[in-house]
Formats: sequence, structure tokens, C-alpha cells
Amino acid sequence: MQNTKDKILDSVVSYIKEEPTLSHISMVQIAQRAGIGKSTIYDYFETKDSLIEETYVYLLDKYQKILLRDINMTSFKETMILQLSWILEVVEDAKVIMEAILSSQNELIIFNYKHCSKKIELIQKKMQKRFNKIFSLGMDELIINKTLHPYSTNIIQALISGLMFQYIDNKIDITRSGLIDLIYQELIKVLN
Repeated sequence: MQNTKDKILDSVVSYIKEEPTLSHISMVQIAQRAGIGKSTIYDYFETKDSLIEETYVYLLDKYQKILLRDINMTSFKETMILQLSWILEVVEDAKVIMEAILSSQNELIIFNYKHCSKKIELIQKKMQKRFNKIFSLGMDELIINKTLHPYSTNIIQALISGLMFQYIDNKIDITRSGLIDLIYQELIKVLN
């Protein structure tokens, strides 16, 4: 069963996905969505800004759980494709949220950037470890070259994010599975 704080945060997330502007969000609307009284929100959050900041942290935690799910490293291709699909899942979900946050920055005092950046940095480090394990699997299977270019990681990040953002912005006409396969094929080229 979901606790009250998580119900409130989920209500903010669903509101933002339907109405992508934070400036119009009200505590009353969030309380109604969560099925609680307005005063209950104030038991958890002092202000609307603190509610929105905590929502961002909540989302980072949610995305970390998606990106770093347990993974059975059966084969390089299977593992890489699964990891890419999880990254795409997060990118698709985060797009609407990030647009709302960016469009409302001038209207709200949002986020403890230091706290959020530390969380983002931690996720990036864990993802780097995950990719290193996946690359090791590829090297063991002789799919990728044992000596990678010094900027391989940067190229791979640019490749993955670039193609995924093109896809979610409808700039390339490709299916979701076609995109994952395209990224995989291009990664193989970079890694050899």
C-alpha cells in the first residue's frame, strides 16, 4: 500500500504530465488528486516549492530504480538491449516533467540544485559501472574491441541520448524496437 507522501508526489507527477506547467499547480488540486485534505499536504510540505522540489527528488529515485534494475548478464546483446530499453523508458517519462520544470523556472523558486546534482551524479556513476560490466561482457564474447577509444564513453552517451531525443521529439520515423536496434548496431560500430 502506498504511503500518503508518495500518493501526494504521484499526484504532482500525474498533474504535470496532464498539465505541463508548474505555475498553475495548486495544493487544493494535488490534495483532490491524492484523495486527501489540503491540510494533510502541509503535514509533509511547507510550501508549493518544497513540494515540487521533493517531487523532483522522488522522480530521480524512481528513475534510478528503473535504470538500475537487477539485470541478468546473459549475453552482451540481450543485456545492452534491455538496458537501452530502460533508458528510453526514463527519457520518455522525464521529457514532459523536464519541460514543465524548465518552462516554470522563472515563476517558482525550484529545487535545491546541490542536492539534486549530487543525486544525478550518483546515478551517473552507478550507470557507468553498469555499462562497464556490460562492455566487459561484450569483450569476453569478442563482440567489442578490448581497447576502447579514450572518448568512447562520451561518444556512446551522445549516440544514445541524441537518437533517443530525436525519437521522442518525432524527428525520426522509427518504431521503439527499431530505435533500440539502431542504437545497438551503432554502438557496435563505435565499440570496434
